Amino acid sequence: MTATEVKAKILGLLDQLADGEDIEITKHGHVVARLTAAGYRPRAQRGSLAGIARSTASDEDLFSTGEEWNCS
Repeated sequence: MTATEVKAKILGLLDQLADGEDIEITKHGHVVARLTAAGYRPRAQRGSLAGIARSTASDEDLFSTGEEWNCS
């Protein structure tokens, strides 16, 4: 669906989204965006990466910039 079609049909598209459909928006024949209903995620994605990535590094090692910061 082109951006022009989205603009012309937005109210109907909102109904489709509420029914759980995804809508792809194209520009010059290439998909540039995908609309998905808020709060809707296919069940297969929920927790699909749980337990795959692990780190033995501490939070300090992962998130530190190495610079000291003084808030006063």
